[in-house]
Amino acid sequence: MAQLNDNLTPNTTDSPLSTSRTSTPLPPPTLASDSSQFPLLTAYHSAADPLTYITTIISNQSDTFISELTNFLHYADQANDNYRSLRTLHQDATLELDSLRLVYSDLQTQLQTTISQRDIATSQRDQLISSLGQSSHTPARSAEHPGPQPFSGTNPAELPNFLSGLALKLRTNSDWYPTLQTRMAYVYSCLEGLAAGQLTHGIKADGTITFTSVEEMLQILRQAYGDIDPVYTAQQRVITIRQNFRQTDLFLAEWQEAALASGLTDNTLIALLHASLHTKILQRLSFTPRENQPTVTSSFVAWIRQVDATLRAAEPYYWKSKAPATSNPQFLPNSATPNPDAMDISAATTTVTWTAADVTNKRRPGSQAERDARKAYNIAHKLCQWCSEPSHSSTACPTAPWNKGKA
Repeated sequence: MAQLNDNLTPNTTDSPLSTSRTSTPLPPPTLASDSSQFPLLTAYHSAADPLTYITTIISNQSDTFISELTNFLHYADQANDNYRSLRTLHQDATLELDSLRLVYSDLQTQLQTTISQRDIATSQRDQLISSLGQSSHTPARSAEHPGPQPFSGTNPAELPNFLSGLALKLRTNSDWYPTLQTRMAYVYSCLEGLAAGQLTHGIKADGTITFTSVEEMLQILRQAYGDIDPVYTAQQRVITIRQNFRQTDLFLAEWQEAALASGLTDNTLIALLHASLHTKILQRLSFTPRENQPTVTSSFVAWIRQVDATLRAAEPYYWKSKAPATSNPQFLPNSATPNPDAMDISAATTTVTWTAADVTNKRRPGSQAERDARKAYNIAHKLCQWCSEPSHSSTACPTAPWNKGKA
């Protein structure tokens, strides 16, 4: 019976190898899990008197019992083979896991080495930046804006441009001069000669500037070199300026600078500009009736530029030919009501005009100005340039000497 019990118990003496992980061995096959396949053996295990039970079974069902026992032994052998295969797989997996742990440990070591190298490189970079005085935490300065040309006071007319350039420099590069002392020091550094001498009294021996503001320094310069009445000065420039033999666009640029500062009305400015233009431009302007001419200064200037472009297309250097007349024919723009603010320009220019009465009386021009005025009038009214009659042009005038003797 002891031999029978040994045969009925599967071989489980070979236990799995222990690993670093918790392993649970596979359970061996039991009769309880296969009671329907081995009913006689199952009943033997649960019998109250196993010896009597086995004796009875052998006596009554010996062939069945032997067959069932043989099948069970075969089943047990097969289960033990499977168990040993699984144990081998378990051992291989354990070895593979240990190998992966070694690889992981090597990677951890390499990672720590890389981190250390990175920290060393970062430290070296910070030290280099610090040694160059370019800390990454220091904001970059604004791009340099050009400063004004040094002002010496020898040409007071340069003061407005100097002050404008100085203001732009201090505003654009305000981060370069964060304190009042640095701003005032920059202002003084832009002066030289007599102009610098105007501010020397406000600078101590140790370099401290005693002025209360930049504006105080600039006000001293204005009092010494500035125009005390810039509007009057601009008006005088507008009255006296003449184009003469100058290029039209350059002349207009200078004229507009004075006109914008003069404070004069459009009507007055247009009359003054009319008096200063080249004769060939005036002749072109006279083609347009007075009532159709622009009455706003900016529009009038734009019109002159168009006329200039037309003249240059036919004669690029027309402004160099034939000096302008001393006085020019004037076609002043209409004004519905007299402007009380208009400036009296009678003393500035002598207006020469040609009227219908002159045509009726057959008056002949006595000066170049009158000849220009007559020509402009005849062109505007489509009259013959020789006899002032409307029925023909000067090329077909029967009284013109160049047509005498023609059939």
